[in-house]
Parts: sequence; structure tokens; C-alpha cells
Amino acid sequence: MADTENLNAFDYVVQNIDEAIKNGWIKIYYQPVIRSITKELCGAESLARWIDPKIGFLPPDKFIGALENTQQIHKLDCYMVECVCRDIHDLMAKNKPVVPVSVNFSRLDFEMLDMVYFVEQLVAKYDIPRDMLHIEITESMIVSDENLMSQVIRDFRSTGYEVWMDDFGSGYSSLTLLKDFDFDLIKMDMRFLSTFTDKSKQILRSAITMAKDLGIRTLAEGVEKQEHFDFLQSIGCARIQGYFYGKPEPLDEFLRHMEEKNIRFEERKWKNFLDIASFAVRDTDSPLEIVIDNGVSFKTLFMNEPFRKNCTMSMKDSYEEIDRRLYNMASPLAKKFREFANILEKSGNREIFYFTANGKYMKFIGRVLTHLDGRYLIKGMVMDVTNLSSDQKEAARIETRIRELNLLYEVVHLINPDTDSITPLVGSFRYVEEDNNHLYDSLRYGLSTFTLDYVAPDQRNQFKEFFDFNTLRNRIEENKVGYIEEAFKIKQTDGTYEWREIVVMMLTGMGAGEYLFCIKTLPDGLTPGHNVSNDVNSILGLQKIYHNIWENLVWNSSIKFFLKDKNRRFKEVSQAFLDFYGIRSRDDIIGKTDEEMQWHVDDDYNNTEKAIINKGLRVKDAAGQCIVNGVVHNIMCNKMPLYDEGKIIGLVGYFIDSEDELARVNKTKGPSKVDEITNLMNARGCLDAMIGYAIQFNDFGKNYGIIMLCNMNQKRIINTYGKETADKVLFEIGKKIIEVTKQGCAVARPKNAVFAIMTQIEDRKELHNLADFISANVGSIQKANGNSVTLKIKRVFRLRTDPGTTDENIYQSVLEELGDTDV
Repeated sequence: MADTENLNAFDYVVQNIDEAIKNGWIKIYYQPVIRSITKELCGAESLARWIDPKIGFLPPDKFIGALENTQQIHKLDCYMVECVCRDIHDLMAKNKPVVPVSVNFSRLDFEMLDMVYFVEQLVAKYDIPRDMLHIEITESMIVSDENLMSQVIRDFRSTGYEVWMDDFGSGYSSLTLLKDFDFDLIKMDMRFLSTFTDKSKQILRSAITMAKDLGIRTLAEGVEKQEHFDFLQSIGCARIQGYFYGKPEPLDEFLRHMEEKNIRFEERKWKNFLDIASFAVRDTDSPLEIVIDNGVSFKTLFMNEPFRKNCTMSMKDSYEEIDRRLYNMASPLAKKFREFANILEKSGNREIFYFTANGKYMKFIGRVLTHLDGRYLIKGMVMDVTNLSSDQKEAARIETRIRELNLLYEVVHLINPDTDSITPLVGSFRYVEEDNNHLYDSLRYGLSTFTLDYVAPDQRNQFKEFFDFNTLRNRIEENKVGYIEEAFKIKQTDGTYEWREIVVMMLTGMGAGEYLFCIKTLPDGLTPGHNVSNDVNSILGLQKIYHNIWENLVWNSSIKFFLKDKNRRFKEVSQAFLDFYGIRSRDDIIGKTDEEMQWHVDDDYNNTEKAIINKGLRVKDAAGQCIVNGVVHNIMCNKMPLYDEGKIIGLVGYFIDSEDELARVNKTKGPSKVDEITNLMNARGCLDAMIGYAIQFNDFGKNYGIIMLCNMNQKRIINTYGKETADKVLFEIGKKIIEVTKQGCAVARPKNAVFAIMTQIEDRKELHNLADFISANVGSIQKANGNSVTLKIKRVFRLRTDPGTTDENIYQSVLEELGDTDV
């Protein structure tokens, strides 16, 4: 074996890189990455090792520089990516545990070829999820060519890959790069730990806190000692890499050593859950704990020293010992914490509880961060308030009294217009959409959302005036009673509007500019408004009556009512109309035509409406069809001219859903044609739609086509994340299809992860383009329930006038061409 000291390594590497790759002399080593709060394996870094049959082991510093200087480094990096993809595929094929792997790149890689495309080809070839590969780039790479690397980072992240900055803090531009570039994770340079001084500790504290403030996850390299790990865990560094848990090793040895050390592999389905938990761990003097509640028992993931002190726990106590002493059912506190947890999990809001323990008066503040498979992640703080100052005690008593308002009000919130803050005090804020996670980020955003979602449209301007913060304080002071109140119609969970009293009261002694925002019900039979019985025969009284009738027709009835002007622009629509079409606000439709709403409108429809406006035609119980978010509805429509002093000024009309009306009359509901998961049509609805398209083809010569696509990775998503996330993927696929097709196509999920899109279309090329556009839009899905997903979309299509195609075989033929869809 040759002497590597005397060998010209540069020339040898340059001349033999192709042979080394071909013969497998380049080996892939893996170094473990551990999640600090669970001590589970959550990833690995791939590293190249050249083991030559002639010269033996060749250190990386002997071949990396040589390959970069001769612009051959891309050969090594492409080889490494393929080896990593193959290893991941092989482990998954054998149903063995697998974790994400980070791969290092050189700037020259991106100059020599389209690396994003290359990686995408390998991911498709080996059929692995994108989130199994993380892209590592260094600070020096970015500084050397910011324009190139900026585009590379955007391309990788937009395609669904995480981009990590390696060796953070090793250069002079780290902070500038965080300002100008988006990273998913930063790796702290190992030199921070090589000199483990108070100064390096403080720098690490600040860097990790700053990263979390920017929404960036953290990893520390070079962890070699228990004290390194303990410190990094205490300050919230999420991931740990270094010889303390393992050196880089070939895959088989890597896996064997993980098993020998009893290090469990983090399941992919829990990655997002645990990322949220890791992100919540902060370096703070406030008492902080992060626990998991499965409904029966609690498991502590993190508890800092101040929290331990308040619970009389030592820093030497393990989390298992803490859970045994604090949360076991024999503990006097266990019942209290179980009650607290149940309230937290039900409300989803920040809650405050007071209790006594060991003769002390304690305050617990908690919030659910996320939940998965019946497990809730809770962030909590507990404080000893026994020895509060008199001012603090007074504030605590006021706080307690505020919570007693829950007996009087549906909603009690503390608001501060000066700081734009809104805080739920009693956790009973019922007027919140489930998917709105930002309601409490801003008072003004919260009020705007509440106004749009829940206040009756005819009172929205009045509601905005009521909450005019420029005049609020003066109005309360002028009222002499410390508060103002007004009644508004508020939308309830069943879609109806009920009167509620909105109260805003000023708080004194609680800080400048703070108010309570409260909502309470009105007694049955009591509604605001004046009595019109005395002036019922007057013009004003009649106007009031007609106004009330109009208001109830428009906002409280089930009539899908609309009014248009002479240019066929919508002037008014009922709430039922908005709900039917899934339109969020009147502002989204008023002043627009059907065409501007991108609704599929044919010539007969236009001509009929023009005849109503120009000739006074009346339409009664006209049968028709419309497509709403992919679902075909059979409707009965009535339209008539709208007159003003004998002149036609527009048209007025309404329609009913025929199936809903039949169900109402017969008091029975037939089999649904809507898929419960996607809100698209199911197999029955798809069959009905196909019959309708066939009738249009045979009776009126209107050609049609069908596109069928399937996510071939659906079974893997089910096995990895469970049914809830898999169903969310199906929902997102349907949503993406509707984004492309608008109201012009009928869309169904007839089975599994198969979607059918039916549309009237004449040209095969146009159908082909639509199929490609839909597939690309669906394939762009990268997240579901916060989890990374990689879809594999297969699509086929058929035009009715294609040779050999009939109404009877068009559906079955595309389904057969799609192949095995039990995936």
C-alpha cells in the first residue's frame, strides 16, 4: 500500500475520481443527530470517506480541495446524493426505521449543473420522500456568489426541501445572511464548544434565542461531553451532533451502534409535533415546562430550573422521577393538573389557574401547542404567588374577578388598542374558525376577522364604528357608567344570526389603555329596536316592515336569492346564496357578472337574462345544473324583471337545490353524492355527472373529456402519518384541483386517492394541457397537518371523440389505464 505522506494526493485524486466512484472506493459514512428533549435519533449527516485499495484511507482534506480546484467536485456530490437516496430507499423497502439525512454541497455543484433537477430525479427514481433529504450549504458558499446561492435556496425550499446553513458563526457574515436568506435550520460551528467558556456559552445562548425569534431551528455540532449536552438542552438547542453520541460510520455499523446504545429512531409522523416542542423550549428565567398528555398520564419533555424549584424538584431529579412524584394519581396535585389539562385541551387557548399546594398559593399558566393521535403538547408555567406585594395581590384579585365574569358573558377578552393585543381571559371564545391560528396575534386582525365572519353584513359598518379606538375612551367616559354596550346580530354555529349584547368596559388600575371586550346573550324574546305598532299605517312604519321582511329574506332565510342590475351585475345576494357558492363576503360578488366570477355560463343563460331585462320575460321553475367547487347541483330557478316606477331596472331571482328540496318535502335524505373527506363528489356523484355529460354530448353534440389522477404514495402517507394526515392530503388535492378548474369542471373522488375531473371540451390538446396543469398544481403540495409529504402523481385522460371511446367505456378505460390504484 502506497505511502500517503509521500504520495502526490492532488494528482492521484484528480486522475482517479471517476474510477473511485465506479468501483465504490468512496464510502458514505453517517453521523447521528439527536433530538435533545427526547434523546432519540432524529437525523444523520452523510460524509464522504475515500478508502483506496492502493493507498488506503484518504482523508477528506486530501480530496475535497483537489476536486474543487479541478471543477470535479460535482461528481463526488452527485454520487453521494445517489448513495444516500439508495440507502434510504433500501431501508424503507425493508420496513426498517429511517431518519432524514443531510447532504453537503459545494458552490461549484450549482454552477456545473441544475442540482435541484438532479436531486428531484433521484428522489423520483428511488421513490423517497423529499423530507428525507436536507440540503447543507456553508456561509462561505453564499458569500462567494450571493445571487446564485439565493436562487438555489429559493428553488430547493419551494420544491419541498429543507435548507440548512452549516458552520454558522464561522465567518463574518452570519447575521447578514440570516437577514437576507431563508434557512430552515442553522448548525452552530463546533468551535463554540471547543473552548467551552462563559463567553462561548453566552454567544450560544444569544444565537439560539435569536434563531428561534426568526423561526429557525438549531443544531449544535462538536458535542463531545455530557456537560455540552446538558447546557445545550437547557438553552433550547433542538438537535445535537458530535462524538458524544457517535462518530461517522458506515451505515451497517451506524445502525448497529444505535441499537447497542438503545437509541430509538424518531418516527416521521412525530417530527412536526416534536419540532414544535423543541421550538417552545427557551432559555428563560421564568418557570417553564413542556409536557405531553395522552389523556391518562403526563410525560415531561422539558422542565427548567425555576419550574423545578417552584415544584420542589431538584436539578438532579430525572424527568421520569418528576413525572412519578408530580403527576402520578396518588399525588395531591395530579387531580388538579388533570382538570387543568382537560380545560386547556378543550379551549385551545391560554388559560390561568390558581391552586394551593403545600400551604402555598400557586398560579399556573398553560396553553396547548399542538396535538396528534390523542396526545396534547402543553406548555406551562407555574409561579408561587404567596408572597406577592400588595399591588400584585390586588392585581391578582382583579384577575380572579374578571374570570368570574364568565358566569355572565359568553366571551371575555382583555384588549389593549395601544399595543394591538387581545388576550382570552376565560377561554370561552366560541366565535373562532378552527383553522384560524392567528386570531390572537393582533387585536385589529382579530376584530377584522370577527366582523367579516360573524357580524351580520348589514351591521358591519356599525360594528366598526362601535370599535373606533379613536373615540372609544371618550364615549365610555361620557356614558358615566364605565362602559358602552350595543346589540348586534352575530352568526352562530348553525349559521343563523342571533342578537348579542357587545360590551366594552374600561379597566382602571390594570395598565393604561386596557378594556374588557365582552359578549352576552339577550333574554329570550327580547330584541333591540323600537315598537312600530303605533305607526304601522304610516309610510315610515310600512318602510320599517318591508325593511324587516327584506332583512330576514336576505340574511336569515334559506332562500338563495339574488338581484342584478341591467348590466347583469350582482347588486344583492342572500346569505344562503353566499353559503351555497362558498363565497366569504358580499364584497367578493357585488358589482360583478357571472363571467367575472369565472362561472361557466353558456349563450342560452345569457340570452335568457337579457330577455328578462329587455323584454320582461319571466322564468318559472326552470331546471338546470351548476357546478360549485366541483360538485354538480341540479337546481330549479325562478327569475323575473325588477321594476321601478314601471321601468325595468334589473332582475331578481332565486333558486333551490332540487335534491335538498326533495329531501325536505319527503322528510328523507337519500344517499349522499358528496365525499365527506374532500367535499367533492363521491363515486355516486361521479356516475351522475358522467350521465349528464353523456346526455349533453348525444342531444346537443357537446364534446367532453375526463382526466383521472392518483397519488401513488397515499398508502405510504397513511402508514407514516396515519389516517388524519392522509385524509388531509386528499382534501388538499381536491382543493388544488378546484384552484385550477374553478367552477368549470365536475370533480370527484370515486375511490382511494383517485380523482376524476370531467369537463366539456372540444380539443384533445387542450385537454392534455389541462391535465398537465392540474397534475403540476397537485404535485406542488408539500405539507399536510404540518407534516412534510411527497406526492407521486400519475394521470391519464380521454376525450369522448377519441377512437373507440363510448359513453359506456370512457370511465372504465381511463381507470384501467391508470393501473393499480390500491395505494
